[in-house]
Amino acid sequence: MRLLFVAFLLASLRLLSTPAPSMALRYTSSQLIRLNHRAPPSLDITSTLQQHCLVRRRPYIHRGSRRNLVFNFTGKSNIPSVWSACRSMRSSHRLGSNNIRIRHQSTHHVENPEFELDVVAIVNDTVGTMMTCAYEEPTCEVGLIAGTGSNACYMEEMRNIETVEGNEGRMCVNMEWGAFGDNGCLDDIRTIYDQAVDENSLNEGKQRYEKMCSGMYLGEIVRQILLDLTKRGFLFRGQISEALKTRAIFETKFLSQIESDRLALLQVRSILQQLGLDSTCDDSIIVKEVCGTISHRAAQICGAGMAAVVDKIRENRGLEHLEVTVGVDGTLYKLHPHFSRIFQQTVKDLAPKCDVTFLLSEDGSGKGAALITAVGCRQRELEAQQQH
Repeated sequence: MRLLFVAFLLASLRLLSTPAPSMALRYTSSQLIRLNHRAPPSLDITSTLQQHCLVRRRPYIHRGSRRNLVFNFTGKSNIPSVWSACRSMRSSHRLGSNNIRIRHQSTHHVENPEFELDVVAIVNDTVGTMMTCAYEEPTCEVGLIAGTGSNACYMEEMRNIETVEGNEGRMCVNMEWGAFGDNGCLDDIRTIYDQAVDENSLNEGKQRYEKMCSGMYLGEIVRQILLDLTKRGFLFRGQISEALKTRAIFETKFLSQIESDRLALLQVRSILQQLGLDSTCDDSIIVKEVCGTISHRAAQICGAGMAAVVDKIRENRGLEHLEVTVGVDGTLYKLHPHFSRIFQQTVKDLAPKCDVTFLLSEDGSGKGAALITAVGCRQRELEAQQQH
């Protein structure tokens, strides 16, 4: 979680970033929403904005001035509850409006004691990522998060969206594809290890697709496999250590380290020893193979989803061949030594009629969310002018 202050200066953007309070890092977006107005002082959203983002940018703030605020969320959210949270987390607000009034109450000397924030947009991080990349590359019409979580968005034809009126133009759809398979359609490719991870998760039976291809779960899948191989006597001399029985001890970052082409088996063994796993060189070979297999599968599963998305866009438009750009963010895609290569090859193999360019989002999804806010505000201003 972080706060961004984005200034639109003529033809360029100025992006200023500041981390949120350390306590906020303990909560997911949905947990923060549920905290609502009962948030502890260190999660006081108004004072955080004041101290970490706005007071330090006082040249941009004037008496009675108004600034626009966008909430960039990971995961699906209930819009009414999000609005409620945005409007009531330690802030006074006007009944019936989306306006948050913030009064400076800090030890800093502030000559202009009052300003206002308008919560004008709620944006999923996939959409923010797509818009961040679209600012640089107009052909970007798909957003992908391949990190701790996994999700995508894309531009769908309005005529195919039953929940909104109108048939002209396109609308961005947040897919929440992590929930694909919750109805059982992926059961034929789920293993006993996937089932074990699901059963021990906080949301059993949910997000099954995500649990097979996102960074949050890959390390735990590997641990389940290593545990099973040890029980069968194939690993660690059949001795199950307390470390191996510890849930979530095998973080996904260890997969990236172990799968590095430059890493010798002795270094792999050293990593396992750091985890409390007394291994031999033969054990290291098996562990490296397991890590590679799980990462390879994850990249292919994620790539299969993306291939389906771009091919649907092509079919929607009645094209023989589609050229499209996908904006990508996420640590798994960026930092894993092989994930991005396997992912891209899978998309190419499964969607041969689509020429897909993958563009890394250098600024995450925050800049894109700010762009959406700016466009929305400008549109609102134009509509107001037309009414007068």
